[in-house]
Amino acid sequence: MEIPIRSTLITLVVVVLGLCPAHAQAIKSFPLDEQTVYHLKVAPDKVTTLVFPQPITALEGSGITADPKTPAKMLLSYHAGDRFFSVRALADPANATINVIINRKVY
Repeated sequence: MEIPIRSTLITLVVVVLGLCPAHAQAIKSFPLDEQTVYHLKVAPDKVTTLVFPQPITALEGSGITADPKTPAKMLLSYHAGDRFFSVRALADPANATINVIINRKVY
């Protein structure tokens, strides 16, 4: 399962529930670049959190929903004004896309 993110994030945190920290994947950082698309693996049994250096202005995407009752392959958790959001796959395989808007720039 992958979620392409157009020029993206600074920090990616993978939270593995039920596993000890030694088995969890390390935190990864990526440069925030409007010209780069990142493909991130997202799993149904893990929550992936993306953290940005500034508050997110808006999110736009396809194949992803914030409402678990709405059919989609990815579930999004986000609150307006936060610097982060979390995603989890609802199916295997699952693909979705999301654009992150910060200060009139699309990542």
